Amino acid sequence: TMTLVVYRDGILAADSAATKGDSCVIVAHTRKVFKTSDGWLFGCCGSTYDIQNFEEWFNNRRNEKMPPMRSISAMCVSPKGVIHIMSDEFKMKGFTLDTPWHAIGHGWEFATGCLASDKTAVETVKLATEYLPNIAGKVHSVSLTPEVIAAIRKRNNRKGIYLG
Repeated sequence: TMTLVVYRDGILAADSAATKGDSCVIVAHTRKVFKTSDGWLFGCCGSTYDIQNFEEWFNNRRNEKMPPMRSISAMCVSPKGVIHIMSDEFKMKGFTLDTPWHAIGHGWEFATGCLASDKTAVETVKLATEYLPNIAGKVHSVSLTPEVIAAIRKRNNRKGIYLG
């Protein structure tokens, strides 16, 4: 996958490129980050087909067993800002992270450096579109409520850490 999904301080962002193989950007307007009606944020890396299936499952049937997917990783953020990672590598069981920010997908190492330098999620993805191959297109983002974002920022500043 050539997608970069980044979360920090209540905001989830991703590039919008769709690639064919490892070298050719064919579309640069694919939505990869979403917000559910009950306040969850999620972003996906993988095939367009799997992203669409994950979106439908997460929005409408997440209390049911997830259908099989070929190749996908997802970062899901609860309405309170808790990060959950799901991946076909882990048989989609997922795990929870206790960190104020995280990145998945192509260029996650680059994103970690940006986040460690206090860049926002949107700034990080924007920089990746400028400097990394196959990360391209408009940056899409979704966010938690302003009240939750303020609480997350206060909590993260109190911790005094930004570990990825």
